Amino acid sequence: MTQPAPPPPIPPQERPPPSALRTAHAPRTARSPWNDRARHPPRQLPLPRRVGALHALCAALLPLALLPLGSSCTFLLGAEQDYHLHDPGDGGHAGAQGEGGQGGSVGTCGDTRSDPDNCGTCGHVCPCGQCLDGACAPLEIVRDPLGIADSPSGAILRDGRAYWISADGQHIRSALADPRTPADASIDDYLAPQPIRSLALADDGMYWLAATAIWFHPYTPSGSATRFHDVDMQGATDIATSGGYVYWVDPMVGTVDGIREDGTDLGTVSNDPNPLRIDAYRDETVEVVVWMTPYGIVRSSTVDNLVRKVADWDLPIHVRLDGQRHHVFWTADRAIVVHDLETEEEVTLEGIDLPAGFTFDDEYVYWSETRSGEIRRASRTTWKAERIHRVPTGTSSPSHLMVQDECLYWVDQPTGSIHAFSKAPSTEHAAMQTPSDR
Repeated sequence: MTQPAPPPPIPPQERPPPSALRTAHAPRTARSPWNDRARHPPRQLPLPRRVGALHALCAALLPLALLPLGSSCTFLLGAEQDYHLHDPGDGGHAGAQGEGGQGGSVGTCGDTRSDPDNCGTCGHVCPCGQCLDGACAPLEIVRDPLGIADSPSGAILRDGRAYWISADGQHIRSALADPRTPADASIDDYLAPQPIRSLALADDGMYWLAATAIWFHPYTPSGSATRFHDVDMQGATDIATSGGYVYWVDPMVGTVDGIREDGTDLGTVSNDPNPLRIDAYRDETVEVVVWMTPYGIVRSSTVDNLVRKVADWDLPIHVRLDGQRHHVFWTADRAIVVHDLETEEEVTLEGIDLPAGFTFDDEYVYWSETRSGEIRRASRTTWKAERIHRVPTGTSSPSHLMVQDECLYWVDQPTGSIHAFSKAPSTEHAAMQTPSDR
């Protein structure tokens, strides 16, 4: 008896096109004075497209200058957007862009259950992290037996390596930050003569803040630490470097200070009774220093030679400066605020569950949430937010986020480890839910 012909194979579904929300930002060729409105008209912060009626009115009036300069818009993340709950790596069809799907087998391209170049299906690549049971998943790339200190500087990425302060504050530690190589024992150690409070990286080496001095160490582990700047810093808390200068804050003395990396041009940027954290940007034409106090954000700039408060804000948590785009970011209990230093406009992302870590790149703002253990991002064009990853229930929340190339990194404090994963969520992810949906 003749067997019937098998049905024709079902053609694979086409992968959805990449997101059209990404926007390339042309580099600035010259810096213009922020207050010269005739020569340099105000540049609007990009506003969301899908927002509620009140927010749509705000988005419509700001470009038409019908709201006064300095107006701000607040957006509740996920408002009026559909939400489909899907955990990265928890399932889905094999080969989904970003995380992949459960499944896989040993076939012509290898073991698709564990091969990061053929994860879930042949040709599906996990650019950051590992392939676990046929799905892309975060990978532990560093585990330090000395632990990682929960310092203001956290962990820092530079030239493919991660740098951090040991939990006992006595060492600077460094390891290769390869997003697809599991953790091993190859950690460089830099012993510090004094307990370390905060760390900053520069072109020529590492600068760190101790109880009574700033210390310097070249990147080569065989070198030795030298006392860079001998000054009585009674309670200095944070340090930053930019453009050949080192800056620090000391709330005990009540100063924000700076010095050139060659040891010259020491000076006080500002007298402030409560500076806690600092960031800075300096190039050939401008110096901008921002710092955080218990009551708000303050900036100093050589553009107008003024020190002024950027915003009143109770108990901010982090402060960061994007000097290329003149944006200051800070986080608070349930919000992330983006302030444009040129136009004085602000965008506030609300409904955030106590950000434990925070970073940004040209296109997105990234943060982790303490209670939910989720890592999320919001577009700097539309401010639409989406979830990238959620740590398993019962584990610690990711902290000290870092971003480099296509990968996102974070610190797991209890285990003293650093993890890597793709900074892009799966195409199966939709916008995140509103707080009432949690």
